[in-house]
Amino acid sequence: MRVKRMRWDMAVCLMLLSLTVFGIMKLNDKTEFLNKALDRMEPYLNQVTEVSDGEIGGYATKDLPRLETEEELRESDGYFTMEMTSGQLYNMGTVMGKENCWNVVKLDSDRLVAIKLNKNKLQEVKDGNRDKLILPTGVCVHEDSEAYALMRKWNENYEVVDDFYIDMDGMADYSTTVLSDKMMGILLVIECILPIVAFAGMIGTIFFYHWIGVKIGIFPPIFNRKK
Repeated sequence: MRVKRMRWDMAVCLMLLSLTVFGIMKLNDKTEFLNKALDRMEPYLNQVTEVSDGEIGGYATKDLPRLETEEELRESDGYFTMEMTSGQLYNMGTVMGKENCWNVVKLDSDRLVAIKLNKNKLQEVKDGNRDKLILPTGVCVHEDSEAYALMRKWNENYEVVDDFYIDMDGMADYSTTVLSDKMMGILLVIECILPIVAFAGMIGTIFFYHWIGVKIGIFPPIFNRKK
């Protein structure tokens, strides 16, 4: 039985494609382009109630304490804010319940906490060579929540803070985006189209690299023309 082997030129193109994808992923990790693009898109898809600065879900004012640890959160008895990078805010993803969308954040204790977040009130600040986000005004809510079970389901390798969540949305109702038919419709279309576009893009990139190789004379043509 004859064993068919991949042509060496196509193998080189596949390697170049892998390097390209790796480079794009690294660039996105460094610039956090995708997260910022989603943040800019979401406010146009949702109706959000305006909240005053210093109120829950509003811009954090300078006099608010900036909490960092789980211990500080547990001891807090009033309004506060938090400061973190986009990676810290988004890397653990979100979970969607029946009424709210929850951001999941890993604390210093390696435990996960759920945050109802008004993303319209995030503030960007410079911290050396990287950007940080000042989250909206928030408060710890010590009551049961659907978020606890959702976090356990989707993050089985982490312990979950299940005796309080952080409300940084308040009356703005930004976190209720899961109920927006327009938002869900757009996300569904993106989820359906994105894999097709990504596959077509990868195939196109392979043939683009091969075309360049043929033009500069290092690759043979894919199809040999008969004279």
